[in-house]
Amino acid sequence: MFQKEQVDPLQMKLQQVNGLGQGLIQSAGKNCDVQGLEHDMEEINARWNTLNKKVAQRIAQLQEALLHCGKFQDALEPLLSWLADTEELIANQKPPSAEYKVVKAQIQEQKLLQRLLDDRKATVDMLQAEGGRIAQSAELTDREKITGQLEGLESRWTGLLSKAAARQKQLEDILVLAKQFHETAEPISDFLSVTEKKLANSEPVGTQTAKIQQQITRHKA
Repeated sequence: MFQKEQVDPLQMKLQQVNGLGQGLIQSAGKNCDVQGLEHDMEEINARWNTLNKKVAQRIAQLQEALLHCGKFQDALEPLLSWLADTEELIANQKPPSAEYKVVKAQIQEQKLLQRLLDDRKATVDMLQAEGGRIAQSAELTDREKITGQLEGLESRWTGLLSKAAARQKQLEDILVLAKQFHETAEPISDFLSVTEKKLANSEPVGTQTAKIQQQITRHKA
């Protein structure tokens, strides 16, 4: 109940905060210093990761206790609920950005998701092992039910890991290209800004040949 009522809503709020942070970074001017914002986002994500790790450890302990009491279904239900929430979270992730600063923030967000998956691995492994053991000694009907649930769990868990790994690689590949573009385009952008300003502040074109020639010489310099 604590996870469903207190922790899960925070996950959605954290996703919103990360989205707003990425939007601010994306809309910031090139001369704006966003390091403070990036640091704040990294800090709040790190604190969330610490909290979630402790919650995951506590849930694992409770689920293990349920398994020892022979209550496989009671132990499985919270994990299936978490899987559904995480699948929705992944489905609602924004597409990778082509902007260097934004994709950097998205990579940090993806690392947070990966930590969430890592924290649940022990619980998944435990339920699969204990579920298999229980199925072996269960009646045929119960055995088929538990086996089907374990197969569904394995499929969904593998799917989450696969999607997370694919997105992480996609973001890292885009980051390399975005950085190259950023480093190439920024000097050009700076040059264009300086040149535009220089042209805007140029004196009016003269009417005498000598004056015009002088202006041409300065313009070429």
